Amino acid sequence: MKYIKMITKLIILLCMSGFIFVCLFVGENSNTRIIAGCEYEYEHYSRKLSIDDFRQFGYDTMYQQVVDAIGKENGDIGNNYFYPYYELSDGTYAIIAFRSMQDGIKRIDIADKNEILYSLLPYVIPPKEDEEKEEELSCAKQYEMNTILELLGIKKWENRRYLGNQMTRWGFIQKRN
Repeated sequence: MKYIKMITKLIILLCMSGFIFVCLFVGENSNTRIIAGCEYEYEHYSRKLSIDDFRQFGYDTMYQQVVDAIGKENGDIGNNYFYPYYELSDGTYAIIAFRSMQDGIKRIDIADKNEILYSLLPYVIPPKEDEEKEEELSCAKQYEMNTILELLGIKKWENRRYLGNQMTRWGFIQKRN
């Protein structure tokens, strides 16, 4: 009975040490990198890239042109969008945000393990149509008017276009007979 307990303990000890060994092996050889505070898959390529390698790209550069110029990415960030990243020789990462695989670059960010440091190619907001601008301006004017009425304590606003009064930018004008 004593030998059975000792053999059981020895087996448990060997299993635990094997488990710890496997965990250490997997932990040291994992193919992940922490970029801007999140962990992502990583594929190693022996090359030396710098920030200057990414200055050649503009908003109209396609994904295939990037691959042809500097090679395949080390990995990509995100699930519903395509943001490939490249490891730079100084330990930082260049993250290229594409609109899609067939469209040009949206932006290029430089990041370290903790955060995005700066934008090498900043995001440009696309221009709005005139109709959309007018609608937003109208909403902003209405919001401003509602705020002013609330500050003045006016609960109900009446436009007095009756009894001969005319509304102007400066107030009311009484018609004279």
